[in-house]
Amino acid sequence: MVEMGGTAPTLVVGHSQDPSSDFALATAVDLARRLGGRLHVVHVIGIEDYPVDSDAADWEQQGEAVIAEQRRRVEARLADAGVPWSYEDRRGDPASELAEVATERRALMIVLGTRGEGVRQALSRLIERRSPMA
Repeated sequence: MVEMGGTAPTLVVGHSQDPSSDFALATAVDLARRLGGRLHVVHVIGIEDYPVDSDAADWEQQGEAVIAEQRRRVEARLADAGVPWSYEDRRGDPASELAEVATERRALMIVLGTRGEGVRQALSRLIERRSPMA
């Protein structure tokens, strides 16, 4: 984990390979600047990080390469951001993991991309994943 800065309001940013994540990251940087805050970027590792052919001899290595590239992509985007930031990978349900990180870090907010589906659908998806099964 890359750590910078002191105690300031934390914004948790969910980041994935989806292009909307880059927009969310840029928005979070802008918000962090305005608030004098810091970013904590979280990539929740999923099956989409691994190649389709799970029988490939180097399946695990290919997945790890994609995950490492994901981190490098975020590091490059934040290199000159001018805000303190940190990064971590997690495994699990994205909504649950982001909520857990936000609680652990006492985050002011969670910033997410919408996959082009609109805010209502993105929030609904997040809430549905957090709701206990009936």
